[in-house]
Amino acid sequence: MGDRRTPIEQVRHALAHRSVLFLCVILGVLLASPALTSGLLADDVGQRAFILATLNGQTDAPWWDMFVLFGASPEQLVQLRYQGQVPWWTSTELHIAFWRPLTAATHYLDYMLWPEQAWLMHLHQLAWHGLACGLAWALYRRVSSSACAAGAAAIGLSLTHLHLSATAWLAHRNAVLVLVCALACLLAHDRWRRDGWWPGLVLGPLAYLAGLLCGEMGVAVLGFVLAYALTLDHATLARRAATLAPYLGVTVVWRFVYDALGYGVVGSGIYLDPVAAPGVWLAAAPGRMLELLIYGLGPPGEIGSAAIGRAAGALVVVAAIVAAGWPSQTEVRQRIAFAAIGLVLSLIPMTATAAHDRVLVVATIGSCMLFGEVLNAASDSDRQPGVGLRLGAVAMIAVHYVISPIASVVVAANVERFKVSSLPYPIASSLDDSKLRRQSLIVLHTPNLLAATLVPVSRQARGLNRPNFTWVLHAEPTAKLEVRLLDPHTLELHDPQGWLRGPDSLLVRGPAEPFAVGDQVQTLDYSLTVLEVVDGRPTRVSVEFHRPVNDPSFALVSWSGQDFELCPAAGELCP
Repeated sequence: MGDRRTPIEQVRHALAHRSVLFLCVILGVLLASPALTSGLLADDVGQRAFILATLNGQTDAPWWDMFVLFGASPEQLVQLRYQGQVPWWTSTELHIAFWRPLTAATHYLDYMLWPEQAWLMHLHQLAWHGLACGLAWALYRRVSSSACAAGAAAIGLSLTHLHLSATAWLAHRNAVLVLVCALACLLAHDRWRRDGWWPGLVLGPLAYLAGLLCGEMGVAVLGFVLAYALTLDHATLARRAATLAPYLGVTVVWRFVYDALGYGVVGSGIYLDPVAAPGVWLAAAPGRMLELLIYGLGPPGEIGSAAIGRAAGALVVVAAIVAAGWPSQTEVRQRIAFAAIGLVLSLIPMTATAAHDRVLVVATIGSCMLFGEVLNAASDSDRQPGVGLRLGAVAMIAVHYVISPIASVVVAANVERFKVSSLPYPIASSLDDSKLRRQSLIVLHTPNLLAATLVPVSRQARGLNRPNFTWVLHAEPTAKLEVRLLDPHTLELHDPQGWLRGPDSLLVRGPAEPFAVGDQVQTLDYSLTVLEVVDGRPTRVSVEFHRPVNDPSFALVSWSGQDFELCPAAGELCP
């Protein structure tokens, strides 16, 4: 006799089968595989230079300092600003130094084994993601309400677009490694608490520590450990509280060593330290939290784009989750509560940085488990799900199981555009190449600080000359910048919205260090004076050059929409 099960029952049976493990691993590797040929992208180039310098004995910096973005002293920062290596608004207290020795070790392994084979470095990264997908399946089989829900959750985690940046970009490998450690931690913790497997008491905190040594976002797994104690652990309240002690102890010791070694963040408006500057972090946390929730539950797309539509998509997911959990058995509600509480709690420490898909990797443990529970509830004929739940499940499938992986494949296939040697990194093609090597490049306006600072590197990658110095005067995503020539040596720049609005400019100076009228910055080629300030942000500045603005040693450019265009003459300044 043939199989009399309905198509939905056949799908449920397939999702519950153990072979889903292999499907999840394969999907987790294949979706990002188009990036195998992408080579080195923007940040990868700097990391490669640091690693090679360390291996060749050309630097005194320890090998694990490859994630130190700004580690100079205030005196050194003044000198870097004087030479144009950092923007004029950079805080002299700026310090962005991350301690990720385990992640650094994996990169050093790449450069010791296959230094010229970037595709093998990418394959190495994909292997870690395949391991994460396998561990996720194992975890979901233990903590989900059914094998069907576990299979759906594991496939969702393998398909999510939120892992693309972590898998396709070598510089973001720390996120993949953190995810692996987080899943291993939760597996060990669950075996300890559910099965009485005492090695889990040690292995859980050790995996958590390993995650912290891969990246600071490893602290996010604490949200799920706490959620487990609140929802899935059936011991007495005192014993459940005691299960948190090893993890809190690891956190305290790690942070003490982290600070003692000089790592941390000071002076940035993007990276915030909840311990060192709790007030600044708390002021930014609610908005960032909402943005992360919408980004994590809504349809794919750039953060901040189509906000209303993406918020509506996230609300549909939330409604489906509520519909799946409300009339269910207590055991099902407990699993949904674990995933939901863990998701929210894991995002709290992630508000210490700007919203990005890579900071959501740990949170996807919870969101994908919720997806699995919704699909399980909507397809359970014994439960007789309502129309609302089924429609919500259909929408969830369309967004997170169809559109999401398609978006991943498309982006992975086009990730090469982030190579320094290719567009969209501009090269100021209108410049006279023969003159540029003796000129200072003055960027009046750029919507992207990285694009401007990479002009010399990008030109060099194409065999073109690079300028002596690059001075960026204004870097904001949108602006109506007014530029006036006050005299042969002096420009006045006026932005009614002010500087320090976009993420690029906020990276090097935060709102905790406001400007004041009269503040001055001295550089090798000019002296800048702040003329007007609104809420601590400059809105008008004067720039007095040491030579006339139309001197042949200067090349003034501004962003045209596709590239930096040469301003034709001092009397016809752009923009």
